[in-house]
Amino acid sequence: KNIEINNISDSQATIAGTTSRARQISIEYGVSPTNLASTAATNQFLDQNNITLSNLLEDTSYYFRITATDPNGAVKKSEIFNGVNY
Repeated sequence: KNIEINNISDSQATIAGTTSRARQISIEYGVSPTNLASTAATNQFLDQNNITLSNLLEDTSYYFRITATDPNGAVKKSEIFNGVNY
């Protein structure tokens, strides 16, 4: 439901988000919307998640897509966002 990017450092950023129900979250990210080559994920079902994107390069724009899975296995995918400019 709500997403924000914070805790930006030399090579990483944290995506923080809340959902209406507990879900596992994974984030695919990369430098092109057609090549989201990296993934960061949680391994717990939570309604508040913080996921760190690592190995980011300076002066680079990143794209990401969020996938949320509920305990019953239902999956929802977001659109692809362009939100991390390093």
